[in-house]
Amino acid sequence: MILIRPIVSEKAQSLLDTNIYTFQVALKSDKYQIKKAVEDQFKVDVLKVSTIIFKPERNARGRYSRQITYTSSWKKAYVQVKDGQKIDLFEKGKK
Repeated sequence: MILIRPIVSEKAQSLLDTNIYTFQVALKSDKYQIKKAVEDQFKVDVLKVSTIIFKPERNARGRYSRQITYTSSWKKAYVQVKDGQKIDLFEKGKK
């Protein structure tokens, strides 16, 4: 599974005007796999894919505790589709 979930945030909603959609994707996936997955699943033409990897962050549990935890690393993909095409999954949340 390449596409894990769509990311719906304020920034992601503002990018919808420029036909850019945001997804959380598998950490090991590359841009070609992401492009193919979006095209197959949503039946759109993908023009460009940009990715960013978020590294684990260190968290301390409790105020005086010495327990240290780390968040998981994950990958975000920005997918630009052809003008006139839309992914209905994102359009439901847009006002």
